[in-house]
Amino acid sequence: MDDQAYSMLPYFYENIFPLERIFQWLKIDEKREISFTLQNGMYLRYLNFKSKEELLTKILSTVPVKIDFGAVYANRLRKGTECIPVEKELVFDIDLTDYKRTCCTGRNTCETCFVLVKSAIKLLNYSLKEEFGFEKVLFVFSGGRGIHCWVSDDNARSLNNSERQSVTKFFDSVSKRKIFPTEYCNILMENISYFNEPDLNIKPETATVEEIFEHLYIKLDKNVTSEIKHLLKSPFCVHSSTTKVCVPLDPENIDTVLIEDLPTLQNVMDNPKTLDPYIRIFDQIFF
Repeated sequence: MDDQAYSMLPYFYENIFPLERIFQWLKIDEKREISFTLQNGMYLRYLNFKSKEELLTKILSTVPVKIDFGAVYANRLRKGTECIPVEKELVFDIDLTDYKRTCCTGRNTCETCFVLVKSAIKLLNYSLKEEFGFEKVLFVFSGGRGIHCWVSDDNARSLNNSERQSVTKFFDSVSKRKIFPTEYCNILMENISYFNEPDLNIKPETATVEEIFEHLYIKLDKNVTSEIKHLLKSPFCVHSSTTKVCVPLDPENIDTVLIEDLPTLQNVMDNPKTLDPYIRIFDQIFF
């Protein structure tokens, strides 16, 4: 993170970052693993805190550029003791670098390829709620090239590694076995305009079902979902490269979202109320 943005972080963490909400949502106590990535690249893992105040004190003394949350363990995390994870939210990580893109490469992202993220959000939201029956589903802009999804229902938190892996296999089976459910097709067709991208050599009116799924169907980082120990970046953190805030996104209105409109650290420092719409999305799910 550049020095100017980093200098804003202490004020951001103390006055704008919604720590109390996050603390309540994740039911944080000394059994929940937290990690910090520091400005110098140092990675502090297996941190745990008894209270919001204790966590805030540590944040302000170290000023991490990234905060990640991991599993809840059977006992307080201590060096030299066996640590057994017992629960964690079911999480998903979708990154545009895993998609076939012609408009951008690497870390670059534009409104054209962000359509792929929107398509993934809509399909994943449908499947998690309608097919799996989950209710507390949060989508968060990663700040860079994708989104994170947190499923916080009690029966999702209690899934073991094998059960989490079964979830990824469920989504894999669609593309591997070329099973194309009607509802999935309908959802992906909402973003058929992606095929207007000239370098794709595929047109919306002639795209086959196989081509639509090849380009628009969700591509998951399987390890993130299947490993209960895997940590994931906190909502409302600041992306160290883009300085975009990792804000919640509403799947019902995702087609109206533009990357350029998503708030930066400077935006929320200038006007903290910039975060209000995104905090409302968060609150509607969990409070």
